[in-house]
Amino acid sequence: MGEPIETPINVSINASAYVNSFCQGQPAVQHFTFCNASNTVSIAEIAAHFPSGCTFYNAFPVVNNTTQYTAANSFPLGAVAQTFYAIAPVASEGCNFAFTLSKCLTLNANNDIGNSVNNFSGGIAFTNILQNDTLNEAAVIA
Repeated sequence: MGEPIETPINVSINASAYVNSFCQGQPAVQHFTFCNASNTVSIAEIAAHFPSGCTFYNAFPVVNNTTQYTAANSFPLGAVAQTFYAIAPVASEGCNFAFTLSKCLTLNANNDIGNSVNNFSGGIAFTNILQNDTLNEAAVIA
């Protein structure tokens, strides 16, 4: 008691067993969808979802032509999900966190004009209320 430990203490952790035991139902890849007018996402908007000090890239492993995203170089944001990678500051080879970013789909719901019906219940009848609506500029089909 009271004696210093002068050598490193090594603890073996079976990461696969831990993930299988405690992380069931958690996606291996996180998905983030942004519903705003911007076509970019700043590091500040997603950094809290990853370990502190992560750096962000468009590919893994990082090579000469890999793009790094920083406070001055935001992530591009489009309707199609793009995959990015967060890499911890002291990451061992192969340690990364994949995630996707995408923009919300745009639904254009136009006013519908129905045909009048003169019967017992009265009112307006519609044959297809989706006929003039679009989702990401494609016709909506029921």
